[in-house]
Amino acid sequence: MPRAISARVSLLVITGFLGLITAAVVTEGRRSHPELDGSTLCYPFFGPAVQIDGSLPDSLRALAIAHEAVHVQQCLRLGALADFVTRVGVRGRLHLEAQAYCAQTDLELGWGIRADRLFDRLVDELDETVSGRSFGHVTIEQIRLVLSEDCPRLAALATASRPSRPAGFTKEEPQEHRAAQRNQAQVQ
Repeated sequence: MPRAISARVSLLVITGFLGLITAAVVTEGRRSHPELDGSTLCYPFFGPAVQIDGSLPDSLRALAIAHEAVHVQQCLRLGALADFVTRVGVRGRLHLEAQAYCAQTDLELGWGIRADRLFDRLVDELDETVSGRSFGHVTIEQIRLVLSEDCPRLAALATASRPSRPAGFTKEEPQEHRAAQRNQAQVQ
C-alpha cells in the first residue's frame, strides 16, 4: 500500500509542476509587448509560435524574421520546458538572445553598417532585453563577452573596424583628448 500512495503523490507532484510551468509559459505569452518587433513563444506540445509586427518597414521586418527564426530553432532544439527554464535566468536568456541578435548581423553588415557600431548597439539592446526580463544581474562587460562568444565573426569585424588610437593613449585619454580638442576649437 505505501508504494501505491508514493506513486500517486509523485504523479500529483509531477502533474502539478508541469501544470505550473505550462501556466507560466502561457501567461508569458499573453503579456502584451507592443514595443517588440517580433516575439516567439515556445509552447509545450505545440512548439513555437511567432508574431512579427506587420507595420514594420521591410528592412526591420527582415531583421525581426532572422532574429525570430533563431528562437524557433532554439524552441525546437530545447523543448518548451528547457526553453522556459533557460530564459528565467539572466545568463541563459543572454546566450539565447545573443544568438538571435547575431543572426541579424549579416543583413546589417550587408547594408553597410560599421561592425563596431553594430556590436555596440547590440550590446545596448541585449542589456535592455535581458536585464528587465529575467532573474539575475549581468554587467556590460559580461554582455560583451557573451556576444563575442556567440557571434565571433561580428566581434572580429568590430575589433578590426574600430578607429585606431594614437600611440600611448589609454582608455580614458581619448575622452580627455576630445575635451581638449573642443576647448581648443572654442578658443579659435
